[in-house]
Amino acid sequence: MAAIEHNAQSVQGHLPAMLKSRRMRTVFLMMFLFCVVMYTLSLLAIDIHDYSSPQHVYEKLKNGTFYHSGDNYQEHHGIDHITLPKPVSSASPDDYLRTHNGKVKLPGMLQSESSQQQTPVYLQTEAVGATSDQMKPTSAPVSRTTQLSDPSSITSSANLDSTSTVPNPLPTYTDHVNNDTEIDWSSFAYVQYVTNPTYLCNSLMILESLYRLGTQADLVMLYPRQWKVPALREDAETPESSQLAKARDEYGAKLVPIEVQSYDRGDITWTDSFTKLLLFNQTQYKRVIHLDSDGTVKKPMDELFHLPSAACAMPRGYWLDPIQLASIIIVAEPSAEEFARIQDYINTHEDSGFDMDIMDSIYHDSALIFPHRNYLLLTGEFRGDQHAKYLGNEYEEWNATKAVEETRYIHWSEWPLPKPWIRPHEVDLKNKQPKCHDTDKEGEDCRNRDAYLALREDFTRRRKEVCGREFDHEDRAKRSMGTKR
Repeated sequence: MAAIEHNAQSVQGHLPAMLKSRRMRTVFLMMFLFCVVMYTLSLLAIDIHDYSSPQHVYEKLKNGTFYHSGDNYQEHHGIDHITLPKPVSSASPDDYLRTHNGKVKLPGMLQSESSQQQTPVYLQTEAVGATSDQMKPTSAPVSRTTQLSDPSSITSSANLDSTSTVPNPLPTYTDHVNNDTEIDWSSFAYVQYVTNPTYLCNSLMILESLYRLGTQADLVMLYPRQWKVPALREDAETPESSQLAKARDEYGAKLVPIEVQSYDRGDITWTDSFTKLLLFNQTQYKRVIHLDSDGTVKKPMDELFHLPSAACAMPRGYWLDPIQLASIIIVAEPSAEEFARIQDYINTHEDSGFDMDIMDSIYHDSALIFPHRNYLLLTGEFRGDQHAKYLGNEYEEWNATKAVEETRYIHWSEWPLPKPWIRPHEVDLKNKQPKCHDTDKEGEDCRNRDAYLALREDFTRRRKEVCGREFDHEDRAKRSMGTKR
């Protein structure tokens, strides 16, 4: 015992004088524990970056989760208070990763009958076939069932290119589906609605683009019942009848006559807003996608049909403050219950606004969110000089050419310029189009202007090709002036 006491006294004698008091020993111990805790946290790699960025969304997709809008949707850009998103899919992390050879695993798993093990679903591009006759009156028959093959040839997600600064936040459309079962494409549809001749041409252009790009889903056009559709296009008596027949005959679209309903709320006419929401009443389909017709489809987006189940999925309006859901692209699971819910909301809220306000109010806390980037770009972005909201971060450099190349759908929103089917005065276009700006390296940078003008010229050209002179405003004006003379 005496030896132990002697050794203790010897050790204590070597301690610094500051540790001889009980108080200082306590302080030292607390500092040591603090260092241990901080080191442990660093090992856990706690992430405190911007939860609204595409990089973060991508990481959550890798972790097998999508965002429910209520999980981190706040009034101020949705990032003041963060809670982790709830898992809405049982898919493994690799199901969201794009591989070098263009094959991509979709967010969802199917049971293989032979092995009873979960098998990833893959998407394939084939030539558009014809549809079934669920809506007989005006459809042309086409097959949309894809036979899937053995998944054994799928490239591992380990081959992903790790050098990309901001990876694609959702799987890209692929040229291959590999599985031992079938995807019944007649269960899915792109739905367009029409309430007037101007937007009939726009919707026809959307259908033409989707058809040309090789979608395998059905194409559906909702149109006013009073418009007559001839059995033969050459028998059409009006431009509207001719265009509807063209949608049916050339693009295999199913034409669905509807009663266009209008709700008056003071100076707001609800015709278009309410008609869009008929999307939720197309219960003959498992899932439908609506794209606003005042836009340009650059790439197919059939992968959105295979998102985890949700009544509705939308991107956020990244340009808004505060940010809200953007009904420019809607992925919906039609049902009588959801349609009744929307009708009830409209009937009981006199100041509910337009369709975007309605959708945000109803699905604010329950919608499935998919990233806007790679899916939705507004043309107004080309005129701005601040692009962090679109990019989702402060460090990436804006590149107009890259933005156009990576985006599937570009929406025409460019006040004070008119929509591209309304030809502006040349002086107005020159004064209000995106400007070139000086750079330190190579003089002027005109990529914003060039990308914008190329999109506008492409739209004008396709409008003439798809819809004809009857829907060209310049030709209409010239013919009108000639008639008056």
